[in-house]
Amino acid sequence: MNGKIYNVLLCEFPFGVSRDNGAPIDSIVAMLNHLIIVDTLWLKRFTLHPANYSALAPIVSSSIPEDLNQIVSDDLATLHHHREMLDSLICELVHSISRIDLDYLLCYKSKRGAIVNGKFFNIIMYFFNYQSHIREKILDLMRQADIDIDATELIVPVPSGIEL
Repeated sequence: MNGKIYNVLLCEFPFGVSRDNGAPIDSIVAMLNHLIIVDTLWLKRFTLHPANYSALAPIVSSSIPEDLNQIVSDDLATLHHHREMLDSLICELVHSISRIDLDYLLCYKSKRGAIVNGKFFNIIMYFFNYQSHIREKILDLMRQADIDIDATELIVPVPSGIEL
């Protein structure tokens, strides 16, 4: 879905966007940035797992995002490249998680400074649910801006008269 969102936006705005012009794209770009920041923060936390996932090697040396609303970039192509890199890491990570890894109690510090302990399985589920939540907000902003994203369901109905 991330790829679909970026492909539509890059087609709709082939010459980029300028923020702070009051257009709905401002909020879309802000939400795209937020998702990158939050994913980076969670992946950084996942590096604390003793399984030492090689997929997360590029994240180990990155800094912890200071602000959940910080701007990585205003440029859609740059954001798309960053998103593709993160999605690649996430896919590689998911394929490397073993069943026993999911039972590990991961301890990390929240953005508010609280120490949090959670079963890795629950944290991973939260991670993916939050991504879906933010993407739905982005899709809603796109609809409000009359940017046609087409079907977003995982299962798309086949039009009548088409044989499978």
